[in-house]
Amino acid sequence: MAELIMRHYTVKDHDCEPCRETAETLRNLGTQMAPRLAPLGLELKLQEAEMAEATEENLRRANQITFTCEEAEMKEIALEEVLGLEVRHDAEGGGCRTLIFENRPFRTLPSGLIADGMIRAAFSILEGGDGSSCGGCGGG
Repeated sequence: MAELIMRHYTVKDHDCEPCRETAETLRNLGTQMAPRLAPLGLELKLQEAEMAEATEENLRRANQITFTCEEAEMKEIALEEVLGLEVRHDAEGGGCRTLIFENRPFRTLPSGLIADGMIRAAFSILEGGDGSSCGGCGGG
């Protein structure tokens, strides 16, 4: 069974509400989706990746979600790349990482966006892709 790893990046000692809420959403979504992906030969694993230093680069990456699958040689790919979304770090949001979907900003990532990215990554693996496109699932 191939492992589809869904990784969530946070920064040690940098506690923000969007990161906490997104982490909770990921845990709930993982619990719901793991049994659905298992019959397809995919084991969903959630990894919480805590970066040790609050550097500017790490803070810009905080709350990022990525997907990877070593068995399918799918390198780590960010949710925004899978879905073709813009990323901003808006001053009015305290510099928090913000994904733009249909002209709406999201600092706390909703389960629907995450599930869409997860399903596209899963189908890309099943189609033998690398996650950067998913022609087999109708995504882009």
